[in-house]
Amino acid sequence: MPDWFVSRFSLIGLVVVVLQQAPGIVWAIHPPKIDPFARNSGTLIVEILEKTFGIATVLLLVVVPVTAVILPRMRLLVLGSAFVILAMYYIFYVLYYVGCISLPILLGMAAFPPVCFLLVALYQGNCLAIITSLIFGAVHVGLTYANFA
Repeated sequence: MPDWFVSRFSLIGLVVVVLQQAPGIVWAIHPPKIDPFARNSGTLIVEILEKTFGIATVLLLVVVPVTAVILPRMRLLVLGSAFVILAMYYIFYVLYYVGCISLPILLGMAAFPPVCFLLVALYQGNCLAIITSLIFGAVHVGLTYANFA
């Protein structure tokens, strides 16, 4: 099998993806009373781009294709930063649920998952996930900005 076709499972990628989804589970069980994100949608093309690159990023973080050495000396710092970003994401969710709904909160909630995914991709040396997370982040944050600014 060619080297470029080999992939491996990443437990860290799976953990980050599951932890990032935890607020969504709470959201599904107990939606907030005031929910501006209910109207956070775009054109069909934007929605397709956002979903495609979001799903691709998640898959690429869990089933990692061939990796390249990226930031070898900073791997643990990058991974730690990903978990700090994830913690900030949780804090913004709590603020959102208690009624602190402002553009910075909404943009943070949109930006933190792609940034977290980007940092995990950097930790993994996962070039494809780096690219997909950057595109996903740009579309995701751009959509939120367009709807709420």
